[in-house]
Amino acid sequence: MSAPQYLKKVSQGKTVLDAGRIESDKVFIDAIKVCDIYKVRLMTKDERKEREPGAPDVILVRATGGKTIVSRQDLVNNFTTAAGKPVKVAFLRSKKSYYVYRMCNEKYKVMHIPNNCTVNLRDKPVNGGNYIICQVGKDGKMLKNTMVQLNGKLFRKMFKVPLQSVIRNHWGSHNKNINYDKISRDREIRMNNPSGIIHNRNDVTTIVSNGGGVQRPSASVSPQRSAQGIQVSNRPMLNKQAKPNNAQVHETAQQRNVEQHVEDKYRYRVTKRIVSMDSHKLVGFVVMEIKTGKEKPVGLGNVRRMCELKSVENLMLVQKENSSVTYLRGNGVRLESLPEIIS
Repeated sequence: MSAPQYLKKVSQGKTVLDAGRIESDKVFIDAIKVCDIYKVRLMTKDERKEREPGAPDVILVRATGGKTIVSRQDLVNNFTTAAGKPVKVAFLRSKKSYYVYRMCNEKYKVMHIPNNCTVNLRDKPVNGGNYIICQVGKDGKMLKNTMVQLNGKLFRKMFKVPLQSVIRNHWGSHNKNINYDKISRDREIRMNNPSGIIHNRNDVTTIVSNGGGVQRPSASVSPQRSAQGIQVSNRPMLNKQAKPNNAQVHETAQQRNVEQHVEDKYRYRVTKRIVSMDSHKLVGFVVMEIKTGKEKPVGLGNVRRMCELKSVENLMLVQKENSSVTYLRGNGVRLESLPEIIS
C-alpha cells in the first residue's frame, strides 16, 4: 500500500506533510473558535492625514493573521479587555499597541502537528506541537486558502474541540450493554474530586466503590424484619445525636469566631493569572475583593505591595534563603493551577 500524496519521509527521521494536499477527513478535526484575539493600535496624526475626515482609524491585527480597520465606536461595542471589560478609547495611545478580545462562534478544521512531524505550509515549515487551522465554508468544506499556523497556547485559549461526529455516530455501536452516559458522569466525578474523599458537614471521609467508579459515603445498614422473622428491606440506620452540652456549644462558638477572624484578616484574593501574549510571562493577577466579589486586573508591582501589607488571602511574598531576593508564592493554592488570561 503506497503512502498518501501529502506524506513523505526525510532522512532525519521526521515525517513531512504537505498541508495543501491534506484532505479534511484524514487528519483534520472539527473545532469551534470561541474567542478572537487582536492587537489594536490607533492611527497616528500622519496616518490620519492620508484618510478622509471621520474615517475609521483603529488598526486591528488578528492573532491568526490579517489586518482590518474599524471605527472607535465599533471597538467599544464589539471588543473587550482581558478582564472582560469594555475598551476605553480615551486611555489608548497612538504609538502603543494593546490586546483586545472578541467572543465568537465560528466553525474551523484544525490539525495538531505531532512532535515527530513537520508540515509544509506555503513552502514554510511548521514544527511539531503547533496547530494548523482552517476556516470552513457554508458547504462544510475546508477553505484551504485560509490555512494558518497557531501555537498551542493560543489555540487552547481561542478554540474548543467538541465531540467529533465519527465518535458520536458510533457511540455504543460495538457494545450495547455499556452505559456511556454513566462512564462520562463517573469521569467527571473523578476529575472534580481526584482525591476520592468526600467531605460534608458530618465529616464523612470513608468511601466505598460500587464497581462503576462512583464513590459514595459508607453507611451502616441494618435489615428490618417483620413479625414472622422475614427480612423485608435494608435501610440505613440513622444514629440520633445527643444534645451538645454547654462546653461543646462554647467550643463551637469559639471556633466560629476564629474562622470569622481569619476571613476578616484578608481583604483580597487572587483568582486568575495575567500573562503576556508574546512572551507568556506573568505580568499580573486578577484580584477579587472578598466582601463585594468585585474583580480587577492588578500589575505585579501593586500585587507585591498588597502582599507586603498581608492583605491577600492566597498569595504571599517570600524571601529566598541567604538572599534579599523575594518572590510571590501561593498560600494554600498552586499559582500554576489558577486560570490564565492573556494581556
